[in-house]
Amino acid sequence: MNLLSKTNILSVNHPSTVRPRRLGPCYALALLALAATTAEATPITIPNASFENPTTPTEGDGAPISGWVFNSQSGNLYGTAPISQSFSSEGAASGSNYAFMFNDVAGKTDTITSAASLGTIEANTKYTLTVAVGNVGGSDSVSNHSPGNVSFSLLANGIAFATDTVPNGTVPDATFEDFSLTFQTPSSGSIIGENLEIQLASLPISGLGVGPAFDNVTLNATSIAVAPEPSTCALMLGGLLTLAYLVRRRTVATIITVAALSLVCAGTTAHATLINIPNASFESPSTYTGTGTTTGLIPGWTDNLGLGDGYGTETITSYFATAPPATSGNNFTALANYKLDTASTLTSAASLGTIAASTQYTLTVALGNVSAPDTIPYGSPGPVSFSLLSDGTPLATQVVPNGTIPNATFEDFTLTYDSPGSGSVIGENLTIQLEAMPQSTALYLAAFDNLTLDATPEESDLSTVPELSTSALLVSGGLLLSWLMRLKPSRV
Repeated sequence: MNLLSKTNILSVNHPSTVRPRRLGPCYALALLALAATTAEATPITIPNASFENPTTPTEGDGAPISGWVFNSQSGNLYGTAPISQSFSSEGAASGSNYAFMFNDVAGKTDTITSAASLGTIEANTKYTLTVAVGNVGGSDSVSNHSPGNVSFSLLANGIAFATDTVPNGTVPDATFEDFSLTFQTPSSGSIIGENLEIQLASLPISGLGVGPAFDNVTLNATSIAVAPEPSTCALMLGGLLTLAYLVRRRTVATIITVAALSLVCAGTTAHATLINIPNASFESPSTYTGTGTTTGLIPGWTDNLGLGDGYGTETITSYFATAPPATSGNNFTALANYKLDTASTLTSAASLGTIAASTQYTLTVALGNVSAPDTIPYGSPGPVSFSLLSDGTPLATQVVPNGTIPNATFEDFTLTYDSPGSGSVIGENLTIQLEAMPQSTALYLAAFDNLTLDATPEESDLSTVPELSTSALLVSGGLLLSWLMRLKPSRV
């Protein structure tokens, strides 16, 4: 009997010499990683999301609509109507009816707001709100063949913290198209635990009235604390490679398992490109300007002040005992809002590039709450916001309510916008706007510093992680190969 035959006899008579279960830890680690990287969206129930209740359309008589509260400046010019009456194609709509408002009061905003809380806002969660926006056409008697500028927002206790805008003319005539807003909540902050609501809006007009249409509102929540960091993936791979050495007679199967896990780790690693923002920390001019009514003080930025308001740069140490971690450099910019019901803004003066399709833009801004020794008792920075603009029109806005930031410090706030695969905004100029929002009581000073903007192609997002079924097939293949090699260990 030759040596090979003896080996085969040993393999048959002593199956304990072939121990495929040694690979169990490899597969356990792989499956744990796969489970960790599988993000599942949870639909949030929106009462009357497609405006089918009441079943008989109200046709603009201002009758109550289940699940929603209308705020129309024109009185009762809102309601529900049949899709077939004014649309040649339902497009992204759902059901038989849609909701509309007729906005014919110049400079005013009409809104539709969810009547009840949709639950409390969770930390480390990505919320995705999708709304079908319609452009009325067909036989409708009102000549409003473009819906005007519309927006849809996520609210925390009635205050918008994320907004997406659909510019006038974006939606083709006589159909509906889906638009989505994505917002990723921080691990902590003032909005966590507050009531979540939705608001749809017809934005202020300056000419003829408009009648935007809305339908098929959906909202999903996805936990974002599930994807392992690249360092975690590296540790898992290191562990698998170590086990591979210990079970070297099953090397091929182990490599397949490692390859499957590598695909998962590659899918969870986003490649963000930093977009240059001129004078992002307001260090130019190097000598601070102080806060006043003189315009054109800050290179790279264009100011638009309300009458009597002021702006400029100040030194961080003049207003803050120590430079907070969120700040950068020596200066910050301040927008002083002295006039009631008027906003003051700073807008990046030049285009930051053109908007790319299927890209996630992440804008982070350090917001400060000014403290002593300033002579005006600001106490809190008032409501402030920051936005991404497309050719000057807001794409997405984050509002930070008054009192959110602790006294005498800065905190980072982040706005995320996912551009569509196609549409009118693609190729338009991208800019940033900072705003001291209108207020009705006390005076305040909004402070901004250390702006950053990243662009991440959609294919690098978490959505590219292999589906659980695909990953399971990869691991199962490794298990099957391990079983086959058990029959012929000498060839491993």
